[in-house]
Amino acid sequence: PLPKGSALIIDLPSLNTKKHYFFKWKFKNELKFEEEALQLLRETLEQAVERHMISDAPIGLFLSGGIDSSLLTLIASKTQQTNLHTLSIVFNEKEFSEDKYQQLIIKRTNAKHRSFLVTREIFNTYLDDAIAAMDQPSIDGINTYFISKYAKEYGLKAVLSGLGADELFGGYPSFQQQKKVRFVQRFPDKVLRRLQHLPDHRMKKLSYAGLQHPAAEYLTYRGIYTSNATAQLLHLQEPEVERTLEQIGKNYTLNGLENGNRVSWIETNFYMQNQLLKDSDYMSMWHGVEIRVPFLDKEVMMMASSIDPSIKFNQSLPKYLLVKAFENELPVEIWKRKKQGFTFPFERWLKENEFSKPATSEEAKLYNKFTQKRLSW
Repeated sequence: PLPKGSALIIDLPSLNTKKHYFFKWKFKNELKFEEEALQLLRETLEQAVERHMISDAPIGLFLSGGIDSSLLTLIASKTQQTNLHTLSIVFNEKEFSEDKYQQLIIKRTNAKHRSFLVTREIFNTYLDDAIAAMDQPSIDGINTYFISKYAKEYGLKAVLSGLGADELFGGYPSFQQQKKVRFVQRFPDKVLRRLQHLPDHRMKKLSYAGLQHPAAEYLTYRGIYTSNATAQLLHLQEPEVERTLEQIGKNYTLNGLENGNRVSWIETNFYMQNQLLKDSDYMSMWHGVEIRVPFLDKEVMMMASSIDPSIKFNQSLPKYLLVKAFENELPVEIWKRKKQGFTFPFERWLKENEFSKPATSEEAKLYNKFTQKRLSW
């Protein structure tokens, strides 16, 4: 397969071939003054949103109530003052619902907004179809299934998503955890391997710190199964699992990146590329909806990579520079609260399907089917 950002040039009639790279994402760290970086960030993102809103069919925005989607909606409202469409998912479970933050943005923009309630019953009804939409194993994506389904019901053909902002501007916990990971990496490999037998999942993940390659480093932040647990699940030997991970790691190079840029590269090239974008693609296409991602606009990515990490990232405030650039527009209630990902009460609903009384036979059947499919993967 061709590496991303490349093309294969074939000479005729000799059939000689050569790879041509038309885009490489590199960190240049040229911008070292905050005011200059803030102005460039504002201008570049506003231009990207304006480009992404161009459409000859109905277009709207996912509005979750978080920083990224709220910011895109506020920017889009400047050029779509009378025809701005937004949609959101809400829940009866108040700890998952972000309706009050969504309403802050709706009132500021006068958007034509629709909220769609997802309940346990609705989840059960469409779970089978959501699993059918998955063309390969995933631990995510069902949330995107529902937002895409409702975008179609709303009559939208394309929607803007805030995907990419966390990776570029430091929105994930991994950006705060990097110092801990660097410290743990100094421990002897023997000591680190013992961590995978501890009961605490956060400590178990750190056992990957002893394997010196990018794939293992990514797993110290986001790993679910240790190499030992993976070997048991797949009936393999642990060294075989680690060799496979090492082979995967060889496809990536960190080129001496450090600090926030290092984590940004890891989150972009592993988590975002291999999970978030993949899940967004097949779930949106299942419903015939196009998802557009202004934060991953080529110009925005180049702008973000040109900013020195010393001003781009702030250990005490996630997405510091992004918030600072739009602090006059973005409500303080949204950026100052604890980060809440776009998550559904899946675990609770699945447990209720399995254990609650009375649970319908159809609900139990769905739960068993979901569990069996995961095991077959």
